[in-house]
Amino acid sequence: MADFANLLKELRKNHCLTQLELAQKIGVDFTYVCRIEKGKIPAYKIVTKIAEVLNTDVNELSLAAGYIPKDFETLIFNNKLARDFIKILPKLNAEERAEIQELINSVKERNNEKV
Repeated sequence: MADFANLLKELRKNHCLTQLELAQKIGVDFTYVCRIEKGKIPAYKIVTKIAEVLNTDVNELSLAAGYIPKDFETLIFNNKLARDFIKILPKLNAEERAEIQELINSVKERNNEKV
């Protein structure tokens, strides 16, 4: 996924790390980091190491890599509201999605989260 490659490159540069330095911190060869930044999707274990080293949200990074984060799996399996939302989401029109996004943003703001 190009999104993951671009996100990784941006995060790495924001942390002023070279591909070699990142590779050393996550325990892989620097050519592997180079391949990831060209579009190779790493194993989930590597994604979690990258998130830790770059101090970023593992869920966001996992989603960008095409993985369902473990936190999300647990939430979906254990929460009927989450399952219902996932079922109905594809049926919502643009206006309905915008309403839900506004509600989410409002809740985030009340909880002092980034919108």
